[in-house]
Amino acid sequence: IVGVVAHRVLELAASEDSLISAQDTKVQLWIEHNLSQYALTSQCAERAKIRVSDLAKRALSCETGRRILGAQTDARSELAISRVEAGEVKNFVIDRTFLDDHEGVRWVIDFKTSEPMAGEPLADFEARESDTYREQLENYVELISEMQWEVDAPIKAALYFPAIQHLSVYE
Repeated sequence: IVGVVAHRVLELAASEDSLISAQDTKVQLWIEHNLSQYALTSQCAERAKIRVSDLAKRALSCETGRRILGAQTDARSELAISRVEAGEVKNFVIDRTFLDDHEGVRWVIDFKTSEPMAGEPLADFEARESDTYREQLENYVELISEMQWEVDAPIKAALYFPAIQHLSVYE
């Protein structure tokens, strides 16, 4: 539930005309509204609210998070794409994609609410997460490359971890 609500809050933040700060009252309203859709005990709802608030605060207060969520060319959040694979319809949702005009690169970014375990080095955490989500990122890159865009550009994929304000670029 925390992951789903955090994704929704980041999507809403990215949809604003100008990127808001985590202190904006809208953020807490979005969190409360989205959590109210679930049958959580008051204690669980409060813990989830604290966690999602922290993730939103971290994403909206770091330079990388603000760049990802801010106004960009061809920006899309929670982009739903379907395709037929082996006679079966498969559905995908790409958390964030945009064209970075400065770098000339189209980014495909997947948000992850995970963070390193206590004492785990960042390099080990990144390797573990990259291994876990490699196929997913490869699918997303393939899906984005098959779409028609006004500007053709190389595609880069990355995992963004708001909890640690870190972008892990997929190589």
